[in-house]
Amino acid sequence: MNQNFNQIETVVLLALYQETLGCTGGEFGYIEDVDRCGLTKHQFAGYVGQLTKKGCFEYIDTETHGQYALAEHIKESLIS
Repeated sequence: MNQNFNQIETVVLLALYQETLGCTGGEFGYIEDVDRCGLTKHQFAGYVGQLTKKGCFEYIDTETHGQYALAEHIKESLIS
């Protein structure tokens, strides 16, 4: 895993990755369905905001204004 992520960011990324594998086929738009790893809703959202600033997500659906996917380089680092 990329060393630019702290421990909680890594846990949040893994939770998002598991959600994409188990439920949505690669993208996510319903973040409330993701396991928040013991964090409050606001804490989890804060970490997602930090990860967004670090370029972890790609906006993939401009028609419905709400579908995101983990960036390819993030998926690759989670798999390896």
